[in-house]
Amino acid sequence: MECLNCNNTLPDKGFFCPSCSKQFKCKNCSELLLKDAKACIYCGEEVGNKSTAPNMNTIEFSETKNSRNFKANFTDTVGQSISDSFGIILSNKISTKKPAVLISNGGVFNKPEVTETEDAEVVEDSVDTPEVTQLKKIFKTDGDKTTLSETRLKASSKRDYGIRLSIIFLYYKSLLGIENVPRKELTAILENASVEDGNLRFWLTNNPLIGINADMVELKAPGKDAAKKYLAEISNTELKDKWQIGTHSKVGRKPKEKKDKK
Repeated sequence: MECLNCNNTLPDKGFFCPSCSKQFKCKNCSELLLKDAKACIYCGEEVGNKSTAPNMNTIEFSETKNSRNFKANFTDTVGQSISDSFGIILSNKISTKKPAVLISNGGVFNKPEVTETEDAEVVEDSVDTPEVTQLKKIFKTDGDKTTLSETRLKASSKRDYGIRLSIIFLYYKSLLGIENVPRKELTAILENASVEDGNLRFWLTNNPLIGINADMVELKAPGKDAAKKYLAEISNTELKDKWQIGTHSKVGRKPKEKKDKK
């Protein structure tokens, strides 16, 4: 490739002819310039203009013996925001006794006042809702296993007990953030209460309160409303249990008298 001005051979790299010092390549897009061009026909960059690289600044930080050193380059655009947060981005412990220097080509940024602080542990307090508090009295959770602790569910029959237990168990899980519960977990808690049978299994698969998808079970919106109703009844001390675990008949029903054989 020859120079259009002096016809001497041009180098592969660079922007100016080494013989006549004429610019032959655009410094912005690196395309070849036309002879005596005043601007690049590709990007419009004027010939002879200096590069418009952003003004760079330097930030430095240093501490005493066995300490850290920090240095970074940045533009004026981000310079002021860096100076404002300088003490935060370095570490959890920074003392004003240690010098921090901010150097700028265009000026000096203000160094923020930083006081020496100790590491702090952030603890988020979580307060249980009244419903969760009540459910934690009904159920006991040990790791991944949940068992029934309070057996008085104000049920009217064995079937009603199984329905109530299913509903409030799934509601308890949903309040803990678990909407889809493995069906085997529900089956286990029903079996431990001795209420899992064919009648209850039929109800579980044919009701508008619970949804079953493969091996997962979820409580629908009407089921959550039913759970709130059951919890209100459980906390009502005036209501009596008509059926309890371990009985084969309703509580309070008189057993049939055996007739003496004559």
